[in-house]
Amino acid sequence: MKTLTIQTHYQGLWRDAALVTFYKPEQGFQSQARVDYYNDYVLESLSDPALPPVGGQYPVDFCDHLDEHWPPFLADLMPGGAGKARWVTRLGVSAGKAGDLAVLARACVSPVGQLRVKEAFEAAEVETNAAPAAGGQVYALGDHPGFLIEDVLDQGEHFVEYAYQLGAHVAGASGAQGEAPKFLLNMDGTGHYHAAGALPPKDVHEWVIVKFARGTVKADYEVLRNEAPYLEVARAFGCDVAAALTRHDNALFIPRFDRYREAGEVVRLGMESLLSVAGVTDTDIRPSHETFLAAFMPLIHEEDRPTAALEYVRRDLINLVMGNTDNHGRNTQLLRGPDERVRLSPLFDFAPMYLDPALIARVTRWGTDIEPSGRAPIWARVPDAFAEWVDTEWLLVELGKLAAPLAALPQTMKDCGVEAEIIKRNTATLPTHLPQLEALRDQ
Repeated sequence: MKTLTIQTHYQGLWRDAALVTFYKPEQGFQSQARVDYYNDYVLESLSDPALPPVGGQYPVDFCDHLDEHWPPFLADLMPGGAGKARWVTRLGVSAGKAGDLAVLARACVSPVGQLRVKEAFEAAEVETNAAPAAGGQVYALGDHPGFLIEDVLDQGEHFVEYAYQLGAHVAGASGAQGEAPKFLLNMDGTGHYHAAGALPPKDVHEWVIVKFARGTVKADYEVLRNEAPYLEVARAFGCDVAAALTRHDNALFIPRFDRYREAGEVVRLGMESLLSVAGVTDTDIRPSHETFLAAFMPLIHEEDRPTAALEYVRRDLINLVMGNTDNHGRNTQLLRGPDERVRLSPLFDFAPMYLDPALIARVTRWGTDIEPSGRAPIWARVPDAFAEWVDTEWLLVELGKLAAPLAALPQTMKDCGVEAEIIKRNTATLPTHLPQLEALRDQ
């Protein structure tokens, strides 16, 4: 039996929120586990209901929350793919599930959102008091000069060692098909980049995720080159998209949307994947859209549900038309702000994943009554999946209104800089979907 403390960031402070007990640590994420909020945290929440929970399935209360597996929000914090492999080697633990807890207890220093593992942060403070700079010189962390953008782009030995040493890889980045290398970096006022958490908040000029291609073949770079234009197409299509991405050679610099500065203080938003909210820890499980809706729509404020429903459908439509097949449940997140309201996060990881050499098939689908096997969704039936939360007739009308921007998509893609061969492929998908939406519009 082992325990870990989960901390939340709220009103500028890290607070001990909950204790997670793992009954059979050697079983990894399959270990039975229990989540218990600290009494002081629960008592504070009684006077301040905005105090964040550790996950959508775990309201802040005095109850014991017992699960037959790890609490799902831990999978959002756990590194995957190359990030996990590096920690396994560094810690000398099993690459299988027996080593999962050791990685979790050391790697989750400064992940996205407003959660962290207290023991990982404390271990980093003890073990990581110095790190290499670009030239190989070792600096105390408080004196570290950071890295120029050229050093980041080269992914040189010293930068990569520094980034992993300080837990700057993106935890929870892997989906069913693997991951592109990603690092959480903060830029200081001189344009130098530091690992997330290495700079005092007052010295952070920008928070970014730096994302590299998944591999080294032509298709990997095609995907990377077109991700920023893809997001601009989505913005023009009406999707909720955050600040524009910037590409520098072989990397994308992605402004983070899980934090902002207000009155000089950094506000961190709660961030939880649909997989976590749906209670899924095993990435081999592929829940349907209906499963995700049942998990997250009740968390959305009643006034916000129509907006969330239309946004969700709009994203699924454009994912299909533009070949973003890697639409797994960790690529859609919920944000929780100081106002306590839960919302879908802005769209991210939207790219022509049909090009990926791994041949990624569409991950999240509707049930067979809406999306028959091997066929496109029957769009007129999609609103029925939202019947418990929104007016389905209204949603049908809104779906019909998407016919015009969908018909204009080839020109929109061209205007946004999507490459010609990809435009040609995506234009060929329109006859599968456009007539259905036009029929809804004209009825």
